[in-house]
Amino acid sequence: MKDHQDHKRKIALIGPFPPPYGGISIHIQRITRLLPENSYDLYNTSKISQPGYYRFYGKIKYIQALVFLFRKYRLIHVHATDNILRMVFGLIGLAKKNIYIHLHGMSHLDFLESSHPGGWILRKLIPRLHILAVNEEIAERVSRYNPASVKIADAFLPPVLNPETLDMVVHQYSDFFSPDRFIICMTGWFSSYQGRDLYGFDLAAQMIHKLNKEGRKIFLVACINGIRNKNVYSYFLNYIKKSHIENHVLVIENAAEAWPYMLLSNVFIRPAITDGSSVSVKEALWLEVPVIASDCVKRPGEVILFKNRNVNEMIEKVVQLENQQPVNAYLRMKKAMNKEFTCSLIKDVYGL
Repeated sequence: MKDHQDHKRKIALIGPFPPPYGGISIHIQRITRLLPENSYDLYNTSKISQPGYYRFYGKIKYIQALVFLFRKYRLIHVHATDNILRMVFGLIGLAKKNIYIHLHGMSHLDFLESSHPGGWILRKLIPRLHILAVNEEIAERVSRYNPASVKIADAFLPPVLNPETLDMVVHQYSDFFSPDRFIICMTGWFSSYQGRDLYGFDLAAQMIHKLNKEGRKIFLVACINGIRNKNVYSYFLNYIKKSHIENHVLVIENAAEAWPYMLLSNVFIRPAITDGSSVSVKEALWLEVPVIASDCVKRPGEVILFKNRNVNEMIEKVVQLENQQPVNAYLRMKKAMNKEFTCSLIKDVYGL
């Protein structure tokens, strides 16, 4: 456990540390690698506790949060997506001026903009909170409620690459990543949003089925962060089995890091129905892997877009890339390892 002394100079990070792995937890893992050891305290909202970090899980965390009324921090950075916890920090914000709420996706606005009584309370409290938004659209929408401040704070941080990890994946799945195959990579949770598959695993399976019927040697590696909706999970697996495409789909469950699979793939897809800035899209671009994504939000200029939930248009974009040069994963990794990156969050928000 970290020393309680000298909190005034520290930053409090509140959110999940992997496992499980997802956009927010990976961001927190990577930001802690960049921060000086004694510059932060992490309050871990994951079910699995980690040594050296404060456990901040379950309903008890709503009571534990009151400790922030007394501990002095440079700032309190809340990544947690729990709406009740956001309201609690909104109340703490009545006494504190240094609470930052990070909105990582468009869906994080749903509660704030809803007719739910909690949404009304949060709208009343938000003028006491600083907002960090991962894209301009989120920043524009949340600005309507007059927060203390709004800043764009992209959650992407480059992965820590090493040849040994890539070697292990290459050795374990050498048959699947055969040079004569066109490999598509995707990542996400088995989760739903407004009754539909949030990350579009259903669309990806339909795409592979259609392309397989055409006799194309196109395959999918699906890196799964975890299961939040068992129906989405069951549909995906049952569809693969019913369509007889088991040999065309590699499912990596509880994937720790997706970057080795991205490096070995011809293209990365993001068929999500709603999104934030998408750490995985930025990661694929950093690794110079072509990206095809839905147009549900504004994407980086290099991304090839298709109409949201339009599987035929997604297939069209994939087929256009089918005859590109073979993948050289190790060359991609070498180029990425030589790139420089400046974390604006540490500089502009944390002031370090």
